[in-house]
Amino acid sequence: MMYMIQHKITGNYSKGGVPCPAWTNKIDDAKVWKKKAYMKSYLTMIKNYLERWGFTGEYHGNPDDWIVIEVEIVSRNTYDASTFS
Repeated sequence: MMYMIQHKITGNYSKGGVPCPAWTNKIDDAKVWKKKAYMKSYLTMIKNYLERWGFTGEYHGNPDDWIVIEVEIVSRNTYDASTFS
């Protein structure tokens, strides 16, 4: 499984970053967390920062406006590597 963050209101995806995440509308540019524990740690860091310092700078909403997307990789096609182009 992999995990991503999407903003509920704008539909943008998080590119990561602490204390203020950057956002993109392109899913290919989004940050992917490969372990659930890493995702939890990231969200905890953001929450702790906000509790300590509040909303500052170009902060894009708060974690209450985010959803975590759980992504499962499913193979669609297979190709012979020697002829793949």
